[in-house]
Amino acid sequence: MKTVKIMIAAVLIAASFSQAAKAQDKQKTETKSTTSVTKLKDHKCNAKCNAAAHNYVHGEKGHVCTDAYKKTTKKA
Repeated sequence: MKTVKIMIAAVLIAASFSQAAKAQDKQKTETKSTTSVTKLKDHKCNAKCNAAAHNYVHGEKGHVCTDAYKKTTKKA
């Protein structure tokens, strides 16, 4: 009888860990989906824009992050 109680307790503990892991996985996927959909702003011309070319700022439609750009904007 004692082993049956221990087995039931072990199953209940394992089930609770499993539910917690599923909740964390669901939260991670929800976070990724909301951050991957970014709304880009329309381009507003600035002092660096001219008739030949526009200077797109990060977050504007038309901006492309290149390797050179990524080197200049390192995160702290």
